[in-house]
Amino acid sequence: MDLQVIISMMIWICSFMGINPVTDLPTVVEASPNTLSKVCKVDVPGCYQRPMIYLRNDLTPAQKEYVLAHELIHHIQEMKGMFGTKETRERGVLREKHARSVLKAISGIGE
Repeated sequence: MDLQVIISMMIWICSFMGINPVTDLPTVVEASPNTLSKVCKVDVPGCYQRPMIYLRNDLTPAQKEYVLAHELIHHIQEMKGMFGTKETRERGVLREKHARSVLKAISGIGE
């Protein structure tokens, strides 16, 4: 994954969220659907496991961009300590809702 794309997307998302840019970049790995389902423990197009973002290697460029943006939001949430005091299950639900709402507002597309 092109580092410049990741940096640009992080700046764009942070700007949209009204927060200072996150300077700690995640490592982005593309993997087969089989490998991804083992790493992420579910069948998804991508997942964030600090400090890594995993993306399926069979996504179209548009899908890859969208999934990367979604997972970068999770990275930003983690780096900014968002939802940090909530219990694990509640925290996960809040993080997903927030990521989806940010992406919907930015792209006009719901997941």
